[in-house]
Amino acid sequence: MTSDRPYRMGLSMADALVEIRKNSGVYFDPEMVDVFLQTYKE
Repeated sequence: MTSDRPYRMGLSMADALVEIRKNSGVYFDPEMVDVFLQTYKE
């Protein structure tokens, strides 16, 4: 999400975290999102 691609610019880390939270339970496993966000904060 944060890497530039030929077809789009990468997201900032803050925007990527918003997308991950927003898509928890849709594209991403909610339990894994919780673990990732806890780990990322540390």
